[in-house]
Amino acid sequence: SKSSNKVVTAQSTIGSNDKSLDMFHGLGKILYAKRLPEPEEGWLPPHLEDKRRNKLEANPEEVFDLTELSEEAFACFLHHNYTLFYSDIKHTSDMLDYISFADTMLMDWGTCGKMNVKEYGVSMVARSVMFCNQAPLVNQGMRKLTKPDFYTVRRQIEANNDRIEKAGLKLSRIFPKNELITVVLPSACQLG
Repeated sequence: SKSSNKVVTAQSTIGSNDKSLDMFHGLGKILYAKRLPEPEEGWLPPHLEDKRRNKLEANPEEVFDLTELSEEAFACFLHHNYTLFYSDIKHTSDMLDYISFADTMLMDWGTCGKMNVKEYGVSMVARSVMFCNQAPLVNQGMRKLTKPDFYTVRRQIEANNDRIEKAGLKLSRIFPKNELITVVLPSACQLG
């Protein structure tokens, strides 16, 4: 797993230069998706030749491995900040399709037995952000990356759920928690 690899790496590199990337540098490597002047090698069928791109300067999996973020956090930050880099709605739509596929790997499947599917999910997110942006916005200098609202919203949901549980202790004995939150209390508010 990623956390155990970082412990081994940290122990083996005491006294050497730190090779890790800070969060914003890693995200920037993915979002800017700088490419070399030569095209990627390898055979593509004629109907996919328009999908050929120039070689990437950075390997997305290596960039992720050098950051200190979890798979979910890395994907969340990319999803929140991609709009500053995309100019074409078709490219954006294609990228979001890939992110939707990857979300299943990041959230629903997670770790399946001996295999960590989250690694594939974060790879798909990072590669889609880099691959789909065929017409990046003209260089506007350094763009300000921001924290996703996801964390604030999640904290608010947890606080609201706690308040509902405290207020509806008697009702929670009658109704399942999910039904209490989504049906009973909203209906009671409309009646009240």
